[in-house]
Amino acid sequence: MNPTTLIEKFASFAADTDPARVPATALDQARQCLVDWFAVGIGASREPEAAAVAKALRARQAGRVGRVEDTDAATLLTGGQASAADAALGNGVLSHILDFDDTHVPSILHGSGPVWAALLAVGETQRIPEDRLLAAFVIGFQAGTRLGNHGLGERLTRQGWHATPTLGRIAAATAVSHARGFDRIKAAHAIALAVSQATGYTRSFGTMAKPLNAGRAASDAVLAADLADAAVQGPLDILDGPDGLLQTMLQDRDLTLDHMAQDLLEPPWEVGRNSFKPYASCQLTHGAIDAARALSSRIVPGRIRRVQAHIHPLAIRIAGRASAQTPTEAKFSLRFCIALGLGGHACTMKDFGDARISDAALQALAARVELFPDAHATRTSARLVVVDDDGREFSESVTHAFGSIENPMGWETLEHKFFELVQDRFTVAQSRALFDKLSRFGEPGGLAACMRLVATAG
Repeated sequence: MNPTTLIEKFASFAADTDPARVPATALDQARQCLVDWFAVGIGASREPEAAAVAKALRARQAGRVGRVEDTDAATLLTGGQASAADAALGNGVLSHILDFDDTHVPSILHGSGPVWAALLAVGETQRIPEDRLLAAFVIGFQAGTRLGNHGLGERLTRQGWHATPTLGRIAAATAVSHARGFDRIKAAHAIALAVSQATGYTRSFGTMAKPLNAGRAASDAVLAADLADAAVQGPLDILDGPDGLLQTMLQDRDLTLDHMAQDLLEPPWEVGRNSFKPYASCQLTHGAIDAARALSSRIVPGRIRRVQAHIHPLAIRIAGRASAQTPTEAKFSLRFCIALGLGGHACTMKDFGDARISDAALQALAARVELFPDAHATRTSARLVVVDDDGREFSESVTHAFGSIENPMGWETLEHKFFELVQDRFTVAQSRALFDKLSRFGEPGGLAACMRLVATAG
């Protein structure tokens, strides 16, 4: 097959790339993504949303005519096993419940959620070597993020589309195609079938439906690969021409995407431009949280008269909720996030729980925050101006939020985040064993060892 469509070019990238061409630095960054994926997924595993998803998946498995045998099943982070597609669904949802998962800022893709959920499920059931899974992650991540670069992911978001399930299906299907060793034809149909299911809306943000988008992207990629392997064909030109998927979503018949699939093996490897979250909230709130936390030592929260937040317009569109009454709403409320930061809180998972949300003083402070769109701001910057009851003015500017490409989290901070999130389910010894396996992922037997630890945890 001579690749002519965009799907065929991504398929050629998946089928023809020798894993040895993936740089060691990119593989190490993929391990960081895996550590973060396990941390946020396990951290979410005791949340009400996780319990509901686990219950639904148990009902699905119980209702099957033939039971899923252990040899054909993948591990759920909530415990138990399911088919590969259902495990990808459940684990993909868990990765996004806390809104604490990584973000590729240029494309606004939460890539690890759907891609690792799909790859690990397929890896377990297809007995795929760990080093191939690691390379597959980098390859799939490259495809999905390259398509979302140059402002396309931001355009999707501004117009109400959730970039993660849209771009994530391309990333996950490309990754699974490489992992399973598909040729160009099978890979093309797998990607096309996954992309043809793409959907997801920003109106779901702040609700339990948002993490479902990541899970469905992972599950659809697994199912699409199975269908392509059985000779089911997809629309190979779905991304091309004036009536292509993204052209239709953006209502832009002049949009051309051919350049997005050029030089995929050339730097930069987009996994190196990924960002990890130090705060358990929408990434667009992080610059403001940094500024608020910096101000917290200079002000008295109870004596604040007003707060002016000058931020990127997209942050207001996505995280501009006037009030936060639930944990999911709080993660998408700049006002509440800023109030947490000004109060000196670390904005961890627990800070978005009921105790903080019911704090009358925090809610009163959040109500004093005014949001102003700043055309010169970036999506990782913010400027706060605080006026206290004496009329004194305090200001703080953040150019690059902690965790962003320009101000990254390293292994040490990521390790701290991991242990913080898994401590409620794992002993210290189990946590250390899991972290060590994940940070060296690629060694034979690593995936099975990790999943045994998950299966035996509390």
